[in-house]
Parts: sequence; C-alpha cells; structure tokens
Amino acid sequence: MDRKGKDSCPVWHDSEFLESIGDDKKIELLEDPYVQQLNSKSCAKQIVRQLEKVDEEDIEEDFDTDLEIDEENFGRETPIPLDDKHIGRTLYVEACQQLNSAPSKRIISCLNSEVLNLAFRSLNLSDVKALCTSLKDNTKVEKLNLRSNGLKGESVILISEMLKANDVVTDFDFSSNLTGYEGSFALSDMLAINNGITDLNLSENKLTDQDINVLMLGLEINNKIKRLNLSKNNFGEIGAERIGEMLSENNSIEYLNVSWNQIRRKAAVSLLSSVRMSLYVNNLDISWNGLGYEGSLAIGELLKFNKYLSHLDISNNRIDWKGALLIAKGLRENAALETLKMGNNPLTMTGSLDIIDNVKQPSSGVRFLSFEGIPISKKILYTTELIARTRKFRVEHGGVIDSEDILGKRIVTRGDPFKLLIQFLSERAIRPYDLFKTFDKDMANRVSRDHFIMGLKRAKVPLDDNEMQRVMNRLDTSREGSISYQRLISGVRDHLIKEREFHKYKMAEEKKLAEEHRRIMAMNLSRISESTPRRAGTGHSMLETSQISFFTNSITVDRSKKSLMSISAALASDTLTKKTKVRRKKRGKKIQREKEGE
Repeated sequence: MDRKGKDSCPVWHDSEFLESIGDDKKIELLEDPYVQQLNSKSCAKQIVRQLEKVDEEDIEEDFDTDLEIDEENFGRETPIPLDDKHIGRTLYVEACQQLNSAPSKRIISCLNSEVLNLAFRSLNLSDVKALCTSLKDNTKVEKLNLRSNGLKGESVILISEMLKANDVVTDFDFSSNLTGYEGSFALSDMLAINNGITDLNLSENKLTDQDINVLMLGLEINNKIKRLNLSKNNFGEIGAERIGEMLSENNSIEYLNVSWNQIRRKAAVSLLSSVRMSLYVNNLDISWNGLGYEGSLAIGELLKFNKYLSHLDISNNRIDWKGALLIAKGLRENAALETLKMGNNPLTMTGSLDIIDNVKQPSSGVRFLSFEGIPISKKILYTTELIARTRKFRVEHGGVIDSEDILGKRIVTRGDPFKLLIQFLSERAIRPYDLFKTFDKDMANRVSRDHFIMGLKRAKVPLDDNEMQRVMNRLDTSREGSISYQRLISGVRDHLIKEREFHKYKMAEEKKLAEEHRRIMAMNLSRISESTPRRAGTGHSMLETSQISFFTNSITVDRSKKSLMSISAALASDTLTKKTKVRRKKRGKKIQREKEGE
C-alpha cells in the first residue's frame, strides 16, 4: 500500500471505498501499521465502527437458540410487520393467496379503522374465510357491517367462530342474510361466549320459530347485548314466546325491535307480558304485526305496571277504537312513557279522543304522540294545544277534518223518558203519590193526559214535548185519554223491576268481560317448553361442556363452561318428528335391556 501521503491513501478520503471492500480487506487495513497511526482520523474510526458491527452480528449468531423463536412469524418467509400484528392485513393477503381469491382494497384499507362496512359486497365463502382470518386478532374494527351478502351455512359458522375470539367488535350488522337453522345454532353458541357485541342486527334473515328457539339459548346467557333487532323475519307464536322467556333471563337488552313479523293474539300477549315484568327494556318496537284486541289488552296491562318503558311503537297493528280504550286505561296509570306511536291503526276519532284524554293528565309523561295516517277532529287538535302549554308535547296526525266519522262513534242517548222521570223524582225525594196529588185536584185518582203533561211542566221535569208524549203512551195503555194513580204506581214498579234485572245483566257482562281479559292475559304457549331443553329443577336452558364440530371438518370448537348443549342433543330435542323420537326411545330401551342382561 502506498504510504507517501494521506492523499495517496484511498482509505483516507474515499468513504465509498470502505463500503465496496469486503470484511477481510477491512481487517487487513485495520492491522496495517500506517492505518493504526491514523486511528484518530475519521477514516480509521469508520473502519473500526464497521468492524465492531460485524463482530456484534457474529456474537448474536453464536448465541441464537430455539428459545427465541417468534411464534407469530415461525415458518414464514417474510415476518409480519410490528404495526400489522393487531390489524391483520398481512394475514388477509396471505389467506387470499392460499384461497386463490383477489384481495379487496376496501378490506385492506378498513382493517385499521373503527368501521368495516362490507354491505352489498356479494361475499363468497373464500372471501369470508380470508376476512375471518384477519379479524380474529384485529383490535381496530369496532363496527362490522355484513348486510345483504346472502351469507348462509358455513359462512355464518366461520363468522361466528371468529367472533368467539374477537371481543373488540361491539356493533354487528348481519341483516338481510340467510342465517338458517345451522347458522342460528352457530350464532347462539357465539352469543353465549362473546363479551364484546352490544348491538346485534339480525333483521331480514327469514328466521322461523325454530331458528328463534335456538338463537334465544345464547341470548339467555349473554348479558352484554343492549340493542337487538329481529325485525322483518318469519317467526310467530312460538318465536315470540321464546323471546319472552329470554327477556325473563336476560338483564341487558334495552332496545328490542320485533316489527314486521307474525306476532298476533297469543304470541302478542306472551311477549308483552314478559316486557311488562322487565326492568331493562325501555324501547320496544312491535309495529306491523297485527296485535288486535288481545294485544291491545296486553299493552294496556303493560302500561299499568311497567315503570321503565319510555318508547313504544305499535303502529299498523289493527287496533280499533275498542283496543284504543284499553290502551287509554293503561296510559291513565303510566308516568314513564315518553313516546307513543299508534299510526295507521283504525282508531277512529273516538279511539283517538280516548287516547288524548288520558295523555293530557298531569301525571302523563308523553312528549310525542303519533297518529300518522289517522285524521283527527278540531276538538282533539285543541286538546293537544292545551297539553303543549303545560309541557313539551308534539302530535303527528293525518290531517284535521270537520265532520266526525260514524265508525266507532259512541252514540250517547238520553235514555228512556220514563226512567228520566223516575230519576227526577228520586233526586228531589218526591214520591209518585205526591206528584200525582198535585195533578188530581178533585181527588178522583185519575187525570187527563193534558192535565198530566201540564203538571209535569209546572214541576219542571227535564223532558221535552216528544218525551212527555212517550211517557203518556206508556201509562195510558188502553188509550182512554186519562192516567190513573194505580197505573202510575204499576208503571213505576215495573220499571224498577226491569232496572234491577238490567243491572244484574250488566254486572254479569262486566264479570264475563273481566274473566275473558284474565283468560287472555293468562294464555301461555306450552309447546315451546316441551321442545326447549331445561336443566332439572330450574327454568334455565341446559348447558354443558363439550366439543362440537360445526358441520365442517375444518372447524372444531373447544367449549368453555358457558358453552351450549351439543348440536346433536339440540337437534334431537327440537327438530325430530314424533315417530323418530318414539323409534329412538324404543331403541334406547332395547340397549338398556341388553346391558342389564350382560
């Protein structure tokens, strides 16, 4: 090496030279006496630093052991970046490559945000598998929207398995899919374990009574969900009964939407009776179901006893003026309700007036009343204006008309004129004899019709001319033109007898109606209790620890203490026909006898 001057030394002035030579050459330079003399120079220092770096790498390689294996990156050609470990974009791309599926830019970009909206994306099974792989350990996505993707069967099971491990997602929208019976089991099992979801939307999933039956098994255990949407499905009596049973076990649901289903009569009574006893539900939407008279009665009873419900939507439920009167009686004793929607029901003005008369009570807390699609009279409108002066109040209606409707109108008549005459005498403590004596001046115990009418007018009996003539026709049956005292006394006695009989009849009718109301409120569907497995001695659903294979060989679930009953046991108790059950029972007895013989 040329040492005539520092300019002749390439190490001295060319830093690129140091990067181009190998490690052996660097060591040779470091051992050179001339370079050692220049140890204080920057070029030598740079060589030393690079050599020290090489030595450190050698030391690290010498002390590398199997105990330091990165489990997350073990077996990978390229490790997962640190900033992607809890996002899942790398896992998603790898899963797509393995499944020969094209990665979605939307999914990749949204995995690091709070909202992942995949509505109307037509996701297939491969897409769902890749998505679930990335979301299993994701800690960013809190709102997952899978609406209107036609997901069913194995896709629903994969999503349920993913949500068992993910407690970060709080808002899960799975509406407008095809959950089905298998999917309902998978979701039910997930709900029994998941501790993150608070808002669950399963509307428009064509859920039947059987689907709701198994779905409620998980919701009976879950105490995290606050908002549950089961609207626009196909369940009826049994499904409504199971939802009611679930509400008696669940202590977290605050909002329940069961609109656009087939909840009628018995089903309505069963569900509303459970809501009546609930301490948590404060918002109920049961519109578009067809509650009818029975449902109206149940709503009236609910409003009497429930002190927590603040919002109630019973629109489009075939509630007529008779049902409105039952609801009005419940409103009279309710102070918690703030919003009441009754639109598009055949209430008539009579029913609307009954409702508004009870809403105007000082104890009422109603702030918004909806009569959408129902015309009201000026009297009702005036009443709403009076209410608005006392508290914050708004009413929605279908227009104001001058004429009253005939349908539902309660015709108030003055009644029998002879009855009005007797009431007049009773109120003033006037005996019939004293009244007749004022007419009969000559003590003949008989007066003409004209004298009798003239005496009634002088006594200021509140009857018009037509009504007085009707009284005369009733007393002068022989058409003699005169009224005898005996005939007056006989008429009074006959009327009192008829009044007592009518009073007894009326009391019997009221008692009969009250008994009918009690029968309606006591209606209970026992069919569901026969098909729902129960733990002996309690009303809770039977649970056990087991391992379940969810219809696919690739998914095996280790069940915890919160796990639901095995799928096979549930299927046997819920879907087998009567003949199959009898056949299995006989087979079980035969096996038992064989064991006893051994």
